[in-house]
Amino acid sequence: MFSRLPKSSFLSIFVVFLAFALPVGAQTSTFTSGSEGWLVAELNPVNFPITIASSRSVYWNASGGYISLEDTIGDWTMFQAPAAFLGNLSSVSRLEFGLRTSNGNGVAYPMIVLEGTDRSLYYNAGITNTEFQTFTASFTDFGSWRVNSYSSGAIAGASDFSTVLADVRGLFINGDWSGDVDTSSLTSVSLVSVPESSNLAFLAGVVVLVATILHRKSRFIRQS
Repeated sequence: MFSRLPKSSFLSIFVVFLAFALPVGAQTSTFTSGSEGWLVAELNPVNFPITIASSRSVYWNASGGYISLEDTIGDWTMFQAPAAFLGNLSSVSRLEFGLRTSNGNGVAYPMIVLEGTDRSLYYNAGITNTEFQTFTASFTDFGSWRVNSYSSGAIAGASDFSTVLADVRGLFINGDWSGDVDTSSLTSVSLVSVPESSNLAFLAGVVVLVATILHRKSRFIRQS
């Protein structure tokens, strides 16, 4: 069948194949049909060892595709991820989400908390937007994270990430951005995985195979 296809068609098929062969590997919450198991967690303390003082349901906006919370003064009020975002995240390369708040002052607070079995990791950033802003936190840019304390913890290293990502017990995104009562909203949360080395090796083999077929076909056409 392929021998009857022009080279351009063959290459088009190959490109489509690559698009489907490369794994997306993402756990995603779009909030189009509900809160998808996300909760509001009051953390006190937020530094390791983390204690969830209380938890409650989030507000789900059916028309906007997002969830919201109103914080309480005293604790760190955060969005708490469901079980689908926990466990072994060793293949995950980054966390992406949209966030907005009513009272952001731009001060760098713990935007993301990854709770492991014997330590926690903190990604600090500030926010001022009352409209949704997209944030991307890399799990390979270790220098952007602190260990066990968002304010005074040591800069994270590769061993800290390998330990925590092997068994994530909690994933929290901050909704508490000032000393006043804040209303914060979260949308489009994704854990994005890196392609496995076995998949990359397979695709490399396919590239070599297709190149060989095209080369032999071009030689056959020239000789005929």
